[in-house]
Amino acid sequence: MVFTGNRAEYGLLFPVLKEIKADPTLKLSLVVAGGHFSAALGGSVSEIRKDGFTITASIRPVRSRMTTAEEFAYISTAMTKILSAHRPDILLLLGDRRETFAAAGAALCAETALAHMAGGDITNGGLKDDVFRHAITRLAHLHFPFTKQSADVLKKCGEEKWRINCAGSTAADNFKLIKKTDIAKQTLINLGIPQNAPFVMFTQHPEAQQPGKKQNIAARAAKTALKILKELGIHTIINAPNNDPGWENVMAAVESFGHVSFFKITRHLGREKYLGLMAGCSAVIGNSSSGLLESPIAGVAAVNIGNRQKDRADMGNVVHCGYTEPEIRKAILRALSPAFRKKAKNTGKAFGTGNSAQKIVKTLKSVPIDSRLFNKKLTF
Repeated sequence: MVFTGNRAEYGLLFPVLKEIKADPTLKLSLVVAGGHFSAALGGSVSEIRKDGFTITASIRPVRSRMTTAEEFAYISTAMTKILSAHRPDILLLLGDRRETFAAAGAALCAETALAHMAGGDITNGGLKDDVFRHAITRLAHLHFPFTKQSADVLKKCGEEKWRINCAGSTAADNFKLIKKTDIAKQTLINLGIPQNAPFVMFTQHPEAQQPGKKQNIAARAAKTALKILKELGIHTIINAPNNDPGWENVMAAVESFGHVSFFKITRHLGREKYLGLMAGCSAVIGNSSSGLLESPIAGVAAVNIGNRQKDRADMGNVVHCGYTEPEIRKAILRALSPAFRKKAKNTGKAFGTGNSAQKIVKTLKSVPIDSRLFNKKLTF
């Protein structure tokens, strides 16, 4: 059984889902939850159906505005019922979000073996992302970190070495899958961007808020960056933020630039279009994890604004900056410079060669579901 709760994590799960579906010895069950059902952010559940996957169970929000605590409790309860009804051998999930943590907790209580992708990463500025990710590590029986550096973090956390399988990043698989398509060319035509015109991709997600305080730091950063890109006159494809608390403020900031003729605002591009465009863009700008996880594989420069991705591994293609206009302007200009764009090429080798999904599924198929798997021992 595979759980997905948002568009970004689904993109990284896609190669594994495809591999499981193609294997006659495995049965794929898919649970879809959370932000996939947000029409305001593009309704990415439609992409899952378009990709040909049968949705075994859906966990739809009971209302449009739920607190993170309410969402956590709701998904945890729903997943407990789903696991009880379907009784999978293994639950596979990815990343560090609250939806994922809720599913992981349900699996522990349902005595379901848990496999976790992308553990061992570090992000000290996200919305509790680090806490959720490392908590899932403690619950998981199998780990599939994306890099050797992340695998080393898991070992330092006390995880047994045999549980850690460094298969590489499925983002590399995705780029390999889309290489033979001309989807980027057609998407640029549909967006009205001239074929040979340079363009950047922009995504700004909400950032952590201090309890009891209203902060719109991500929205202000979005306005500042887009103001600079407008002044530079560069074509910009703007992606809607994810559904973290505060997304409405960021979306309002983005939509305030809707009148700019060379800005194109999209709710949800989908995996193929997003990665296809990334491979041909001049830079990825904002605070999305794709700026650090996918852009190195594409050999594209990235600008990381603010603290959301603080301390995440940097492969050498990223310019980091704060929130002020001078900082953001300097970072964008550096990323767009010919020298830095040249440096950004060939920076994604640490993520593997594009066969991660095969390695992950091979391990899932071969691991015995026995007491050794369930009885975790910490090694520190």
